[in-house]
Amino acid sequence: MKRSFYSMPVKFGLFSLIISLIGMLGIGLMTYDSSADLLEKQALKRLNDDLKREESLLLEKVKTLKDDLNLLSNNASVSGVLRAYRGDGYDDSENMTLSMWQQRLASMATTVMQQRDAYQIVQLKLLDADQRYLLNVERHGDVVLPVTRAMSEASVSAQEAFLQIKQFNSNGIWISKPQLLRQGERIAYPPQSVLYIGKVIRDRRWKAYAVLMIQIDFDQLTEDLRKDTGPITYFVANDQGMYLSHPKDNRNWSYELNPDISIRKDYPELGPVSPG
Repeated sequence: MKRSFYSMPVKFGLFSLIISLIGMLGIGLMTYDSSADLLEKQALKRLNDDLKREESLLLEKVKTLKDDLNLLSNNASVSGVLRAYRGDGYDDSENMTLSMWQQRLASMATTVMQQRDAYQIVQLKLLDADQRYLLNVERHGDVVLPVTRAMSEASVSAQEAFLQIKQFNSNGIWISKPQLLRQGERIAYPPQSVLYIGKVIRDRRWKAYAVLMIQIDFDQLTEDLRKDTGPITYFVANDQGMYLSHPKDNRNWSYELNPDISIRKDYPELGPVSPG
């Protein structure tokens, strides 16, 4: 019979050491899991804060659009232009001609556009049969200037937006869905993103007599979202899950240029995208 090399106290000490090591290992694993959970929660919180910041910045830009439209629509030059137009080219109340009022209004619109790179066109168009432009200020590269245009020269997208605003039975502001500019039935080339914002101009008797509209470059409005942010990708999609703005060129405006690409196909684990 073999004798044990360890006395009972030693055995007890070794057994206690093993128990302690197992306990320390368990605590280490629990601490690691807790740290991993904490890091994951911190990462998710940072991502959530970033999303809220980007959303806030985009909403602030939309608010600026509305403020600029209200600034222009409430300017005295708008009512002056319309009084002069109704007075056969002369405004008796202010002793100014239609041309003088138009120059003043164009100067105001030009100043606003020069401060907003995304603004492409500002128009004031009558609702009468002629649908005459009383104001048409356009951006051509870095230059902003008044341009004389006929109704027939307007893009299909602009004409549709004008009709939508015309039918907008409210004193509020109408905003279109983002889209690519269309000339005729086709998308204009090179593709140009547009967003329209406008309101009906009414007289003191609440009669609608003109539409004030701004055409915005939607890509410029969302350009900050498309900047390289490392592992995080920001994009804008419509209520159908189709990309409107995306940092990858083959996905940017896939809504109209490549409908086969969508959030649902890129991220099937999210399930179907529902409106709202």
